[in-house]
Amino acid sequence: MRRRKLPSLRHKSVKRLVVFSLFITGLFGLNSYYYSLAENKLSMTIENIESFSALKSTIVIDKLTIFSQLATNVNTCTMEFPLECELYFTSLLQIRNRLMDYRTVLVDTFDLSTDDKLYSSTNEVTELIDSVASDAFNLSFDKAKSLNIATAKDYIYASAKQNVNIDQFSSLNEKLATSIDTLFEDIDKWISNQDSPITELSDQIYFFNNLYLVLIISETVLFLTVCFIDVLNNNLIARNAEVES
Repeated sequence: MRRRKLPSLRHKSVKRLVVFSLFITGLFGLNSYYYSLAENKLSMTIENIESFSALKSTIVIDKLTIFSQLATNVNTCTMEFPLECELYFTSLLQIRNRLMDYRTVLVDTFDLSTDDKLYSSTNEVTELIDSVASDAFNLSFDKAKSLNIATAKDYIYASAKQNVNIDQFSSLNEKLATSIDTLFEDIDKWISNQDSPITELSDQIYFFNNLYLVLIISETVLFLTVCFIDVLNNNLIARNAEVES
């Protein structure tokens, strides 16, 4: 009866190293998956921080420019209404367009709910601007569009032919100024209530770096394991060749 040949120590070592290399390969693949997710999340956070910073800067600049200009130009407009209202109406149009930009950024970038008070505040200011156009200047934006009016100068010229109402203008402008103040109060509250994206970014960078470290270590260990298996097998092949010769 032939005696069964027991596996050599070298064979056992190679077998264990193969199993270990499979484990490291699985770990490497799993870590690569989470690394990819962390990288995408980190990119989104950085984009969010940039958008948040850009929004705050834009609001500060808008306060000092177009919103401030509206308050400045209203006096000139009131003195000779509506003929001297071109600058006022230009500011009015700029604010209306800017509010549309605010809503788009807040909803699309920051997932602001349409039920949020801030969203309602932007709508309220926009509706008052529309009321100033339709009730005070007696020329709504839709009607102006249908008349192919493209500039503030053309709008004022066309409104001068309408039955304008300076009392309505004064009343609506006061409401508009109050509504704009409320809007900026709501914006400031919303900004202060946002979680600090910088803190979130620091945590994500720490997690991302750890994943990257594990990725490098597992790749290095896998490479060394495969090399060691290869060395063992080459030595075994060389010894067998010596025995046969």
